[in-house]
Amino acid sequence: MAFDIWITPSNTPTTTNNSYELMIWLDHGGQYPAGSDTHNSFTDDSGNSYEIYSTGTGGMGSGNDTWTCLSYVNQGPGIYADPAFNISSIISGAVSRFDIPTTDYIASIEFGNEVLNGSGMTEISNWAITIK
Repeated sequence: MAFDIWITPSNTPTTTNNSYELMIWLDHGGQYPAGSDTHNSFTDDSGNSYEIYSTGTGGMGSGNDTWTCLSYVNQGPGIYADPAFNISSIISGAVSRFDIPTTDYIASIEFGNEVLNGSGMTEISNWAITIK
């Protein structure tokens, strides 16, 4: 279960001009993301602790469609109903830690599961993003 935030240098994003994919894994079920453990941790404003993985510069995609994937993997119990959960502190932390230009734009924010195998169901209710 993760947020998938696409960051681009363009104010008119396309599917091929993303420079960063910032994933915030609320739960990992024993799975781990692409890339390598950076051996860095991060604690958000709600007190949730994350290990950070990175594919390195241009580590995902191919040709002109390459981007760096940064994954913040929650190390505690799954975060499902925390009304105080705020992705802003994670985005700000990633911008400063990985030198993401402050002139870049958030192209989209996605949320859900990336199913590797098996079956199941996810039910999401009352999900909202507030942008300030």
